[in-house]
Amino acid sequence: MKKDLQRILNRYKKGHSSQPVKSIHNKALIKLKLVSLKLGKLIINKLINKDDFKICYFFAERIGHYAQDFYITYAHSKTTYREFKILAVPPRNSCNTHFDYLVQKHFVQDKCALTMLRISKVIPWLRSYILHPSIESMSGSRDIEGLTQQVSMPSFSNDQNSQVINWLRENGWKGKKQPIVCLHVRDSAFLKRTDPEVDRSYHDYRDSAIEDYEISVRWLIDEKDAFVIRTGRIANKRFPFNSPNLVDYPYEEIQSDLIDVWLFANCQLTITTGSGPDVISEAYSVPTIGVNYMTLGNAHTWAKVLIRSKNLYELQTHKKLTMEEYLEHDYLYSEQYTDNNIEIKNLLPHEILNTIKKGWSYLIDKDEISDSDRDKTSEYLEIINTKPEYTHRHKYINPSFVIDSDGFLQESDDHSGSLCKDMPDGKT
Repeated sequence: MKKDLQRILNRYKKGHSSQPVKSIHNKALIKLKLVSLKLGKLIINKLINKDDFKICYFFAERIGHYAQDFYITYAHSKTTYREFKILAVPPRNSCNTHFDYLVQKHFVQDKCALTMLRISKVIPWLRSYILHPSIESMSGSRDIEGLTQQVSMPSFSNDQNSQVINWLRENGWKGKKQPIVCLHVRDSAFLKRTDPEVDRSYHDYRDSAIEDYEISVRWLIDEKDAFVIRTGRIANKRFPFNSPNLVDYPYEEIQSDLIDVWLFANCQLTITTGSGPDVISEAYSVPTIGVNYMTLGNAHTWAKVLIRSKNLYELQTHKKLTMEEYLEHDYLYSEQYTDNNIEIKNLLPHEILNTIKKGWSYLIDKDEISDSDRDKTSEYLEIINTKPEYTHRHKYINPSFVIDSDGFLQESDDHSGSLCKDMPDGKT
């Protein structure tokens, strides 16, 4: 390949005869050709002299994709491609300036990267130089190899730490002895506000009602002396109560991209319904509890996480689905559940609390995992390891990944949890 490239380069070096320029149009064409030739020469020189590089780019419009792909690429740069230079295409339409900063700090900004990326779409052998973001893979934005669990993620500077710690203290945090808990409850507000032209109602089934988390937050504050931060920039409703140990971040005057990332990376526990920023906590190995988590087939098995899904029922019989049935009806669109006679109900407040208590016990206190939870986790892993539609999503399994077996207990038909279709809008 290098010989072919050298021949092409030699052709460029021979030059092109200067002919009289008879019009502005000709001048523009010649200028365009010269620019193209110059750029071509740069790219070919790079390919001839530097086989030790990769080009990366990011889907930067959504925090979950941007964060996940940055951390995976960063992990690649420290493991698989540690001898390579990683050239980054400057992110476009970025949702977070802190990740822009990280891309600039840890990867090389190269003026040829974008052109080479475009050329690779039509020249097959150039594709081996491209690190495609995981969003473009069959598995979506998932760390299926567990790469983020193999390296230490980028640290924050002293100045960055000071900025956020000062913000925390101004909001009532008592200091290092008080555990910080991030509570991320998905609702529809963020995407409706930031991307109003796109109808996102197809996954409203993933939303939750913030009031259902009140007793859990009271328990965290009263029993664990936790400093709880309800995260997200925008929300439909304020948190149901006030406390010196609670920050309702969507309604705070001071917000920043740095604070958004730092909190998820440095808290002691993250509680999430399954939404973009929680991948930051997972990359930094922060213990994570997923409640009202949808969908179960997309659980982040590479992370240190305890998962409990929403309750799914067969519409006619009102019988709760088994594990295998949960995974059989693992849909991405709300209407698919309706079409298949599946009813989705939110966890009741006391169910959320019980799972959070269990998660604290396993992930923070390091208590022994119950036999029933071990058995249910094994059942889940056996299913996803034998069904082709799941095996490509779950290659690496974190030893601390757990399924909450309480989510599969059969109960009476009288379940008063708020129906997904009846609950308030909600998506941070």
